[in-house]
Amino acid sequence: MNHATGTGGTTVTESRLEPFKRNAIPVAVVLFALAILISVICLKNGITIVFQNAFYLPILIIALYYPNRGMFLALLSSSVYLGLFLTLGPGLPGIVPALVRIAFYLTVSCGTVFVSSRRLKAEQALQHHLEHLEELVAEQTRYISEKLERSLQLEEAYRKGNEYYEQLFKQIDAPTVIWNPDLYITDANNAFADLYNQPRSELKGRKITGILPFDPADFRNYPVQLELPARATDLLPRRSLWIISRVQDVKTGSTRAYIAVGMDLPATETMKR
Repeated sequence: MNHATGTGGTTVTESRLEPFKRNAIPVAVVLFALAILISVICLKNGITIVFQNAFYLPILIIALYYPNRGMFLALLSSSVYLGLFLTLGPGLPGIVPALVRIAFYLTVSCGTVFVSSRRLKAEQALQHHLEHLEELVAEQTRYISEKLERSLQLEEAYRKGNEYYEQLFKQIDAPTVIWNPDLYITDANNAFADLYNQPRSELKGRKITGILPFDPADFRNYPVQLELPARATDLLPRRSLWIISRVQDVKTGSTRAYIAVGMDLPATETMKR
């Protein structure tokens, strides 16, 4: 199996079996020749058992490293063994044990070839993934970077938008207050806080009806214009004019909040002048 290049140009360590593969064929040839020599010696001396196992070694080696040639060597070994058995051995009277031995050769060879083929396919698939790993990593890194940059841009835009809204809302000269459908104040600007002489932080969470005396049940349609009592800065009675609007959800049409913008009307005595 060839080397596979991984991320950053590094070389992936080759298969542990790779160094042995380069010498597999010479070793198998030597072992096959030794198996034949051992078989000839044994059969000439009347020995018909055990020596046949010598053929397993070359068969296993070739089947392991070269699956396509494994069955060929198994058939060749079987033919050589059968020929030696018939010419130098017992001949036809002992053919059944010889055929059983040949069947073992073929079975072991088939099993080894199957396992080795699966191993080679797995190594090839791994090599393919490793060769494309750098490209995949670069693509994913670029995608994540783009998403992160976009997220940071949106976060920055949202932060700036909130800051702009906060500054704009606080600096509006007209008293402005926002409350939720449960009538609790969620925000009020500085002008509203000054009008009622209360800090903004203390206004949040209070009932709007505790500050602006009105009954929301009386309102059918929005916007609503109301004239309400205001804080007196002198001994003269004062009033304020308020425009109350409803903020609705664009999709559902449900009420999300109410906003009121007011104006402190001149004192009664001043108006008479």
